[in-house]
Amino acid sequence: MSHVTNIMISTVLDTKNLEEINKWIVEKEFASFVEMDYDKHLGNKVFEPAVFYGAFNYFPINKFLDMLGKLNYEWAEMFQIFIEDENDYCFKIYHASDLLL
Repeated sequence: MSHVTNIMISTVLDTKNLEEINKWIVEKEFASFVEMDYDKHLGNKVFEPAVFYGAFNYFPINKFLDMLGKLNYEWAEMFQIFIEDENDYCFKIYHASDLLL
């Protein structure tokens, strides 16, 4: 059985925290986030935000959000997290600025 959680992270100027986020993910025995392959996902303009994504089984969403709230952001208002849990019909959107403790 599985319980899949899909997560995307989008940021324009604040990518330094991805290393810390991936470290936390790997410590929890999940695979790290992958950056979107922009060569395969472009229209006729340059895609500006950096987008990282992953699909995880039995993912601890609340602990993840707590961890995100403890990070130091240069541009927290430009750091977005999109989470779609197994039985959700759409992504829930979080801004790092709303998670800060």
